Amino acid sequence: MIILFCNISWMREYKGNDRIDGVEDHPKRGGKWVVETGKAHECCNFLSDKNRIVYGHVETWRGDENGMNTKIKIETLGADKDAPFIDGITVVWIATHENGGRRVIGWYKNAKVYRARQQFDNFPTSQHRKDDVSSYRITARYKDIFLIHEDKRELILDPKKKKKGWPGENSIFYPSKHKNNEELMSFIEILKKEINSNVRPPFLPPKSPKGIYEEGQKKLSQHKKIERSNELIKDFKNQLIDFSCVVCGFSFEKFYGALGKFYIEAHHLIPISSLTERTKISIDDLAQVCSNCHRMLHRSNPPMSIEKLSELIKKNN
Repeated sequence: MIILFCNISWMREYKGNDRIDGVEDHPKRGGKWVVETGKAHECCNFLSDKNRIVYGHVETWRGDENGMNTKIKIETLGADKDAPFIDGITVVWIATHENGGRRVIGWYKNAKVYRARQQFDNFPTSQHRKDDVSSYRITARYKDIFLIHEDKRELILDPKKKKKGWPGENSIFYPSKHKNNEELMSFIEILKKEINSNVRPPFLPPKSPKGIYEEGQKKLSQHKKIERSNELIKDFKNQLIDFSCVVCGFSFEKFYGALGKFYIEAHHLIPISSLTERTKISIDDLAQVCSNCHRMLHRSNPPMSIEKLSELIKKNN
């Protein structure tokens, strides 16, 4: 597990500064900019877009114009010197507690860390637009992120306040450069156990019922069916880069190999039952889901939201 520490301001949920839903959650203790403006670019670090992707920001700018494009040294994480990004990194987010000292507030697993600041072509959510969060440095899937409840952020870095070999004022800290710090290494082992304890158990198929049953009887039935657009589904799948389920992250290709390559189901965010002959639908009204999650979404009427099912999975696992 390759770990990168990112030092950001303290917030409760990181789902927006000027929240659309009216919830108060303003950044604290994040440096001069946060103190003067009451704003922080990392305010949406744990808010996902419709494709269940989160965009993390950590400020590397030190205030001067030349420092605006300060790069993250991803070669320290194992990337080639000319690589624009590196995948599979565990990004640990830390922030300063009101009583002093930095604490772990959450993490991204399997994250993609970019060397340079990335600009959005379009804001991923209306909240990003409202807060003018126009760039990011790190991405991850929603299923791979974990935010510790504000009252349970008890993992304290450098509790003895020795500072040397521990994250200081810099926003980026590479623990691999401080392997001679035995206390830091011990802390990281504790941290790894905490991160790994949030892994979902493997799926186990149910046992077959006992007994013999008769099936195969044929009967004639007649019903009305709302036609779907095969062209819409085809265009939706053709523009996908990642075919993993946006709810649980399951990948047919990873599980079944070549047999599952490019396979995924399209879920209508607007319920099919509510459509009329004149309803206009675009690929933005669809979401990529695995067969299991697709079934679970439709177990309620109207269908459950993707966000609610994802939260349900996290809660039960």
